[in-house]
Amino acid sequence: TLTCVTYPAEDGGLDISCTTHWQQQVQETVALLCNIPEASINMSLRRLGGSYGGKLTRGGLVGGACSLAAYLLQRPVRMVVKLETMMEALGKRYATYFDY
Repeated sequence: TLTCVTYPAEDGGLDISCTTHWQQQVQETVALLCNIPEASINMSLRRLGGSYGGKLTRGGLVGGACSLAAYLLQRPVRMVVKLETMMEALGKRYATYFDY
């Protein structure tokens, strides 16, 4: 499950709590989508584990969508995407092949 909660900050930036292992990617994505400096985006995360890489690159999608809505509406926004929905939208990991 990928989740994100975004609050508009008083300085015109955003306060984001997102399930991701790569917070800089989420920060860069949100900055591009909202056309605001990365320095005005505050990221806060809890320690994550057990996602087998699923929260490495996909956090930018959820974080970007949630944060763009919060920025445009100037209201807090929460987004929760179930694993089944993410699998339907993005599929699985890239195929790999090994010779032993």
